[in-house]
Amino acid sequence: MKKNLILVFVLAAFIAMPVFSQAQNWSAEQKEVWTAVNSWWDNARAQNAKALNDMAHKDYKGWGFNDAFPSSKADLEYWVTNLMPKRKTLHTSLKPLEILVNGNTAVLHYYYSEIRMKDGKEENVSGRWTDVWIKENGKWMLYADSGGEIKSND
Repeated sequence: MKKNLILVFVLAAFIAMPVFSQAQNWSAEQKEVWTAVNSWWDNARAQNAKALNDMAHKDYKGWGFNDAFPSSKADLEYWVTNLMPKRKTLHTSLKPLEILVNGNTAVLHYYYSEIRMKDGKEENVSGRWTDVWIKENGKWMLYADSGGEIKSND
């Protein structure tokens, strides 16, 4: 039993090693844009509408898994101001899969998981996002994204 448990941990570490080693070898630009993504999610959890609006590019477009059509910056501002306050996010965890940077453009693929309060009960939510960020005047801004919650029946 003890040998099997040790074997499981060794295999898990071996499987996870490429992800961890890739994160440790990120360029300064990759780290910088990943910091911006984390800041976005921190501001979302804190329900900081001003910061989120400031971080979204004026030409932002997004398409959530459950949305019929892509959304605009005006739609994002409505969500941030009117819908976001109706939920409470307790914890967020982000796991990057890929960060591609070419000049002032970055494409990121990552998973997220959150613990939220819904109807007085904790709810675990997880999903994936693909973001496009552009750097203007030395600042990374969310330009486009697509993703959302992955439900168990998806």
